[in-house]
Amino acid sequence: MKRIGIDVGGTFTDVYLDLDGNVTVEKVPSTPDDPGRAVIEGISAICKKANVQVSDIDEIVHGTTVATNIALTGKGAQVGLITTEGFRDILHIARHKKPLNFSLQQELPWQARPLVKRRNRLTIKERISVPDGEVVTPINEDEVREQVRILVNRGVEAIAVCLLHSYLNPEHEQIVARIIKEEAPDVYLSVSSDVVPLYREYERFSTTALNAFVGPSVSRYLSRLHDAARDLGFRHEIQIMQSSGGMTPISTAAQRPVTLMMSGPVGGLIGGIWSAGLSGFDSTITLDIGGTSADIGVAVGGKLRMKHLLDTSIGGYQAMVPMVDIDTIGAGGGSIAYVDEGGVFRVGPDSAGARPGPACYGHGGTLPTSTDAQMVLGRLRADRGLASGDWKLDREAAEAAFAPLAEKLGLTITQAAEGALQLQRFEMAQAVERNSTARGYDPRDFALVAAGGAGPLFSCELAAELEIPTVIIPAHPGIVAATGLLATDRIVEEVATARHLLTSTTAPVGVEKQYQELEAQALANLEGQGTAVRLADCRYPGQGYEVRFEVPETALVDAAMPEFIEAFHRAHEHEYGHRFDSDTIELVNIRVRASQPSPELPAPGVTGAGSLENALVGHGVVCFEGEDVRTAFYDRDLLPAGAQITGPAIIEQYDTTTVVPPRFEVSVREDGNLVIAVPLQQKAADNEDLAAPILMRVIGGAINSTAKEMATVMLRMAYSSIIRESEDLGAGIFDADGNTLAESDTTPMFMGSMPKIVKGVIGMLDGDIQEGDVILHNDPYAGATHSPDVAVVVPIFDKGDLVAWAGASGQLLDIGGAHAGLMVDISDAQSEGQIFRALKIVKAGERQDQLLNQILSNTRTPKSNAGDLEAMMAACELARHRFLTIIDKYGRTAVQDSCSQWLDYSEKMMRSRIAALPDGEYTTDTGWLDDDGRNRGVKLPIQVKVIIEGDTITYDLTGSSLQVPTAYNCAFEGTTVSAFSFITRMIFLDEATSEVHVPQNEGMLRPINVIAPKGTIFNPNYPAATFARFNQVQRAVDLALKALAPIMPGQVTAGNSAHLHFVSYSGWDPQASEYWVYLECDEGAYGGRPESDGPDAVANLIDNTRNNPIEELEWRFPMMVERYELRDDPAAPGEHRGGIGIVRTSRFLVETEVTCEGDRHDGDKPWGIFGGHEGKNASIVRNPGTDTAENWPSKVTAAKLGAGDTLQITVPSGGGYGDPVKRNPQAVCDDVMDGFSTLEQAENIYRVALRGNMIDGFEVDEEGTRELRDSELAIRELVG
Repeated sequence: MKRIGIDVGGTFTDVYLDLDGNVTVEKVPSTPDDPGRAVIEGISAICKKANVQVSDIDEIVHGTTVATNIALTGKGAQVGLITTEGFRDILHIARHKKPLNFSLQQELPWQARPLVKRRNRLTIKERISVPDGEVVTPINEDEVREQVRILVNRGVEAIAVCLLHSYLNPEHEQIVARIIKEEAPDVYLSVSSDVVPLYREYERFSTTALNAFVGPSVSRYLSRLHDAARDLGFRHEIQIMQSSGGMTPISTAAQRPVTLMMSGPVGGLIGGIWSAGLSGFDSTITLDIGGTSADIGVAVGGKLRMKHLLDTSIGGYQAMVPMVDIDTIGAGGGSIAYVDEGGVFRVGPDSAGARPGPACYGHGGTLPTSTDAQMVLGRLRADRGLASGDWKLDREAAEAAFAPLAEKLGLTITQAAEGALQLQRFEMAQAVERNSTARGYDPRDFALVAAGGAGPLFSCELAAELEIPTVIIPAHPGIVAATGLLATDRIVEEVATARHLLTSTTAPVGVEKQYQELEAQALANLEGQGTAVRLADCRYPGQGYEVRFEVPETALVDAAMPEFIEAFHRAHEHEYGHRFDSDTIELVNIRVRASQPSPELPAPGVTGAGSLENALVGHGVVCFEGEDVRTAFYDRDLLPAGAQITGPAIIEQYDTTTVVPPRFEVSVREDGNLVIAVPLQQKAADNEDLAAPILMRVIGGAINSTAKEMATVMLRMAYSSIIRESEDLGAGIFDADGNTLAESDTTPMFMGSMPKIVKGVIGMLDGDIQEGDVILHNDPYAGATHSPDVAVVVPIFDKGDLVAWAGASGQLLDIGGAHAGLMVDISDAQSEGQIFRALKIVKAGERQDQLLNQILSNTRTPKSNAGDLEAMMAACELARHRFLTIIDKYGRTAVQDSCSQWLDYSEKMMRSRIAALPDGEYTTDTGWLDDDGRNRGVKLPIQVKVIIEGDTITYDLTGSSLQVPTAYNCAFEGTTVSAFSFITRMIFLDEATSEVHVPQNEGMLRPINVIAPKGTIFNPNYPAATFARFNQVQRAVDLALKALAPIMPGQVTAGNSAHLHFVSYSGWDPQASEYWVYLECDEGAYGGRPESDGPDAVANLIDNTRNNPIEELEWRFPMMVERYELRDDPAAPGEHRGGIGIVRTSRFLVETEVTCEGDRHDGDKPWGIFGGHEGKNASIVRNPGTDTAENWPSKVTAAKLGAGDTLQITVPSGGGYGDPVKRNPQAVCDDVMDGFSTLEQAENIYRVALRGNMIDGFEVDEEGTRELRDSELAIRELVG
């Protein structure tokens, strides 16, 4: 066959032609203004080069970044949305979790750059329910038609249709789609039940909207490309690479362009698999390094690994489509080396780019880069140049660029250059380990394939670091992605949600038929030619994350169930290192993946026919491991098959340079590969000899990566929704004294409490600590945030010595207290439930099952609690293993020294930021909490004074309320100190505005002091209850921002909602013979910021949990959500408006007990600042809009709802920042159209004149606006 593969890159478009076994390659300049032009030029050029007619080509496979670029740049279509009434803002609220934990100034991509503007999100009355897709509210076609016409009149180019539970029953979505086709046949249509028929509404809505956003442009691009190829004489349909690793016809790709997202790196991974296969290697790790980034992919047995569907996103937008699991890191040839303000040696992610590029390019660059480091070390020759000699390289310029850096580090230029490459290499090694070791794969069982222009420069030393025995350099590393396109099979995946509880005795009804239907559909899309594989997404009952696995090749009948369930157990154990003893699992989604193999791609072979001597270019001095070594340089094009080279050697070719360190053995294979044997008995560098700045980065990175991996294990294994969905968890690694070395950056409140917990355990055990212990702890008077936040703590021993601790904590649904879930109006700590004080549930490796059973049986949710505790133990065991591996690799002394240096670094960074403020005492108005949950109307004062003294900060809460007789108190160490530690980090080391990331550890806490007199709500005396402890510290840290605003206006916010309506719903389930408990976090919004509006409906300040998918909770609990949107009130005016809170209405299907620990119903409102207006307070109403409507206070304990009752929760909105009259008039116009403001506010507060209407839209009347604002300024001058 005659086949062409075309991969479009940023600089070049690579073309690979297989002409009946003869290979031709070509590069043409990319054309960013129209990528298709370069594709057509590439097709023409390579056919001319090979002397073949385009009409004779049988297949063209194209890898495109068009869809990805549209999503990343935000230059997509104007999209309309039709959704279920009450859920207009699902896309706006998302999962209400901030991308960054430590930031006040970050933006939310889905709000700052919405896929669908709020004005174009229209609703219709309709509702489908679980579990069978029953129609609860019929659809009204006239209403649908009216809404469609509004969108068409507004000029939308695409419409997304996203209705709740449409994955169960697509009938209503199909009706809407039909009407859209009738009313607007030219509008691009994206229907969720077609695009991604899976449950979880936000992820499905986002994917469908993203498909609509990129659809028109991608469709036009593909259509133009198809026509242009036809004009050249191509007679077939072009195949397009998908993010799943398969190709699809161009017509299908145009219908679902969201499946093309992030498909760019996939070709490189497939090309690596194919190249390795030529030489007999099936398990591969592909390292594809370009100028700015490195793509790393792991393939076991030649099979692509897929990301979990909940981990697939692009540009901050969720895209729940199959994506190959590829890790991209900011490490490329242009990555810049530097020393940050805290003295840490770093490389990347900033890049010098192509222009000016590295200093050695001679295009004006002066900053030291990775390529300059290669030049300094002698690995690139000045007289050879790059791109086949198009320009020469300048070694002196490279050395000059590294000289200032070396001086800062106290190293020689050569040491600094080698150190920069070592840092990049270790970052790559950690990425490989995240995708191999962390998934249960041993890198030693793989071959490393080097791709991209810079891959072969790093590959050998990286392989030695990871003990990978073999490195493969393909014949054309720079065009491996284009090669991979021709090695790609045609793949079709069909999927459906099919939720069933499965047992080992009985097959689920109807699922076998569903599988057969999906198989028929998938194979039909391949014209009946291909094979199909069944897959399933399953989990243990109660978990929230599914594990995907291949289903045994038998019909899903009763006899097949034991094998089916065992296949899931094996998959779960492989993914998380643990299986649960259960013969019941939950099936969530079923999948069929059909494939049609591509024609066999011939090996490129070897062009050299002479001798090794003929290929020798000369010798040069190259630095390896700090020593200058005389090294042979070879021209790869002249290397003959069968040649053997022993390093050191440098092998040059048109598109890359391969570095072969001493003792590495190179074999030139007939298939065209260089196969390099790695001397595993020798590491790339003796770790003990690494320079201290490099060792610090490497060890610190490994420990921080471990802490984050702990959180992932907990999240995926946990049973309770508050952990697995809300992410209310913390995990970390601590030194032998309990000081934090690294934390998981999950829920902020755990940040400061975890070290207090570990130290509390150390104190209580008083030396009785043994290897193999697992310790349970939740005492609020000994470190815990509050009693339901139960922690598992594990000591880590090395050669008999206690060297560290691992800890994991999460909120259990119930600990056996006075009420289910949550409680406010209780009398003392004993009412909260079981308190575990350094209790060993595993003693010296022996599990205390009787004790565990006693603990669990005295709670209302034993199954959920058991699963959560197992998840915590698995996370700690993972940390123990990882930490000991780090010690084994680098030595205990080096690890301890590195940890100490990182603590000092974080402390130094924090102190330097605090010291920049003027010394003084800063206070603000007293804040007022509603009440204590029992004594209604008795407000509680909060007084905050902030003291800046040199490089320390002190928060003084003297004058705040005395402790109260309910649970509305805060444990001092675990809650009060933790809260102020966290807000200090957010203010002074904001992740969104800081140039470098400063790791969260104990050093960060050293400059921070908190004063709270004993006997107050922020430092109560035992046995005061501390169960409901969140709103108080939220308000306190918000007041700290207000106190600091005059001296740091650019780093604070206006008043935030600074609250949490934390609600528990519970009842007795007679069928399960146990309680059901659901915990819900209803968030508010931020205040306006110095440079941007306050984000709406998001976790704020010291909170960062997620909401629960409505389509998930309605499956699990007897309730139905009827509304989840932004509240109706307009935002607080300001130059930057305040964020808007949510309103949420739920109907309960059975008698339900409700507890809410909320606030800010009756107290002071979120404050405006610098002329901004104040925000709105919260409310709770039972049965709103009925004769029995009843306003509830912010705190209720065990209140009763009857079957059929509704509860409406409205949460606060933030205050405005700055003078409203300074707001951009166009922003005011947009706010009015999007419902964030009103016409009255526009005219009377913002002083902006608008003309138009809500249906057709508004525009700014510039002359009228000038008159209004001039008048306002004149009045102000008169008033003075």
